[in-house]
Amino acid sequence: MGMKGIRWAVRLRSRPWLPCWLGILASALWLAAADDAGSPGAVRKNSLVWVGHFDPELNYLSARALLQFDPSSPERRIWLADGLRLESVRGAASPVVIDHGAARQCLFRGASDNELEVSYSGRLPDIPDPASAFADRAAPLTEVQLDRFIYLSCVKDFYPHAGMDFGSVLLNITVPNGWNCLGSGILRRVEPRQELTNYEFDNAGGRGMSLVFGHFGSIGSLQAFIPVRMHGWPSFNSNWYFPHEDILRLLDFYHERFGPLDLPELNILFQRGRRFGGVSYSGLVILEVDSSWSSFSIQTRKNIRSHSPLSFFDAKTDVLSHELAHQWWGGLVSWKTPQENWISEGLATYSSLISLRAWRGEKPFRRALARLRSQVKSYAEQGAPAGGSGFALLNRDRKAYQAVVYGKPALMLAALADRIGEQELCARLRAILSQHRRRNLNTSDFLQWLSGGDDSLLLWLKTWICERGLPGEK
Repeated sequence: MGMKGIRWAVRLRSRPWLPCWLGILASALWLAAADDAGSPGAVRKNSLVWVGHFDPELNYLSARALLQFDPSSPERRIWLADGLRLESVRGAASPVVIDHGAARQCLFRGASDNELEVSYSGRLPDIPDPASAFADRAAPLTEVQLDRFIYLSCVKDFYPHAGMDFGSVLLNITVPNGWNCLGSGILRRVEPRQELTNYEFDNAGGRGMSLVFGHFGSIGSLQAFIPVRMHGWPSFNSNWYFPHEDILRLLDFYHERFGPLDLPELNILFQRGRRFGGVSYSGLVILEVDSSWSSFSIQTRKNIRSHSPLSFFDAKTDVLSHELAHQWWGGLVSWKTPQENWISEGLATYSSLISLRAWRGEKPFRRALARLRSQVKSYAEQGAPAGGSGFALLNRDRKAYQAVVYGKPALMLAALADRIGEQELCARLRAILSQHRRRNLNTSDFLQWLSGGDDSLLLWLKTWICERGLPGEK
């Protein structure tokens, strides 16, 4: 670990909410990083040890972080949310703060080593619910959530990081008593104190770290190929909305098709609201449910998502299958730039389609595929999947974004399965997950692996992803 890391850990003891055993965590992190770097074929990555306090009522955060940069990285640049101000920086570099709206870049010049310690605090900007960004709504936006959750998402820069890549994050956070916390990765320990509760997380080498806070509790568990822990309002009947056999069926199906997850357990948090939506982080799935569902007629339930390009079966099943698939596509392999998020969204959408076929049969699958093709055709000339999230920023049409970035890649994969066989396609997808585990891929590399070395097939795949329009349509 070195004397610098030891001195840093000792100094943290001066604040009552900082755990005195952080030095042990830092030692474990540095030893793991050294082991990984020395193993054959290992990819050196940035790593982080983070300790802080968050008050969800005030949206106020105070923290200290120790970063270890990938030595091969030519630049020492970190991102930190607007509203969070650097209090101290310890290292061989001097910071230059560059404001970019909601995100602030800090470029450190003159760095001569690979460690950087920063402390910061401030009030975070209002953080929207990520599950609602492209959720299908059954009620006006003015209606409030029944369950109020507060999110600290990795993409919202609540901790300093050098980019959205896979790497080690050890995080220790305290919150006022009465608030519960779940996070991506692995929950190592929960320690109630007099006025605060301390949570210790390990992201298990995942893609960043995300947290959610609320007044929820444990409401049950399931045993799939890994344990599934369910959380929500104490009286919430999760089995009514999402039958437990459906959760187990989908997890077992994805496990069979795509292989294991590198997690000891999966947490599912249910949020009562006025729409169906979801968000998935490695080891944590948050499902928003429409609490008015029981009062709707059968026809109303069918109509809720009829306008969505991603409507395959019903609102509940569509959300569940898509978000669970993200444990593989996004959790194990993800995209390198936001413009390439079609990789995780398209694969999750295709996974939902083939799970529908396995569950309901060929005819419902072909009907869903034909409907999706019709929806994609309506928007395919507006952009290409390779535009990714940039397409959403330019277009501002949720249906167009879903059709092009989610739906068109799923159609490509279904067409590819017709050409080479679904068994061969799933074998190639498993190979991608195995050989690129815990890595970000760009469009070029992903399509190269998907083509299996066939140049003509690679050209055909690029037509789907990099060009406007729908192949085969005049």
